[in-house]
Amino acid sequence: MEIIIGVVLVFVVALGLGMWTGQTVKCPRCGIAQDRFRMPASLWQAMLGGWTCPKCGAEIDRRGNPRN
Repeated sequence: MEIIIGVVLVFVVALGLGMWTGQTVKCPRCGIAQDRFRMPASLWQAMLGGWTCPKCGAEIDRRGNPRN
């Protein structure tokens, strides 16, 4: 039960912060269009938004900008 509550809480917080917009973004390094819904590769990406490009490995923030 605690896991379900945790998942719902993370989802609600992420929606409130505007992390999951469902928009397609392009990789800033190679330009390939990313999927609308992507699996985060780390805890940082899961909590704050962001993904890793499957083609070039670039880390992308939730707005599609390169992460430094």
